[in-house]
Amino acid sequence: MDWFFIALIPPALYALTNLLDVVLIRRVVRDVKMGALIVFTGVAYAGLLGVSWYAAGATVFSVPFQSAMLAIAAGIFWVIFLIPYYRMMAVHEPDIVVPFFAFIPIYLAIAGTIFLGEYIDALGYAGIFLIFTGVIGASLERWSLFFRAPFSLWAEMSMASLSITAGIIAFKMAGELLSYWQSSFYMALGGIGTVVFLFVLRPLYVGQVVEVIGRVPRLYLAINIVNEVVDQTAGAVLRYALLLGPAAVVQAINVGVQPLYMLVGWAILAPLGGFYGNRKMRVTFRRFAYLGLAAGGVILVYMHTFAGAW
Repeated sequence: MDWFFIALIPPALYALTNLLDVVLIRRVVRDVKMGALIVFTGVAYAGLLGVSWYAAGATVFSVPFQSAMLAIAAGIFWVIFLIPYYRMMAVHEPDIVVPFFAFIPIYLAIAGTIFLGEYIDALGYAGIFLIFTGVIGASLERWSLFFRAPFSLWAEMSMASLSITAGIIAFKMAGELLSYWQSSFYMALGGIGTVVFLFVLRPLYVGQVVEVIGRVPRLYLAINIVNEVVDQTAGAVLRYALLLGPAAVVQAINVGVQPLYMLVGWAILAPLGGFYGNRKMRVTFRRFAYLGLAAGGVILVYMHTFAGAW
């Protein structure tokens, strides 16, 4: 059960990156300078590549070809999801965009059963459902905002969520024969290759990078670097937990606990006004009640694993 407690770490880090994403996307790249954000992701993957190579040593090249390709595919999917995510964060409030990631545990429960043979019992599914309900209810002032969201938001965030799901499945399948650091090396390779491909496909991105670096205050560039370091650290810890525990449950914990950490962030940033989107996130009894549902869901998935279903 050590992986359960490891899985509690990434939500805190991802909550921080979500808050930083708002600053960077809304105050730096309002006109969706996608290339400027993606290039930092590529640099972060280059750092991960170096660390993984050092940790894995010479064994990094002595791996089965199919497993290496699966890890590379995971890196590709984890870069691709950024495109619809950044695009939607630039035009919609974060409290309507981020909740769509609550679908990922549901996707993983289905995909994990098909591709990984991971069994989720009724208790686990109940926990995932409570997390899904709690996260969306706590994020939105009214459920109608979710169901009446524009089709473009549903389509783009469904693409982002499915891309993350595919990346997780590919990484876990690669991890069946590769060590954690070997999988991370090839995943980083896939991520870097995807970033390079995107810049070749869209030469406009190069100009965007130069423009943003030239006009953006150094403070925001520093925030972006910190954001990428935190994001990569969160991803590294999450992937480690994913190799040890059931994918759907680990991701359900990530999704269910993250709003609790974000609530703390909202409370800290509230005096700054407007820092988190255009509307201040109000701490209400309704929000606490839904967060309670999400926390209850985390407890249920814990009971699911503790009961020996995993």
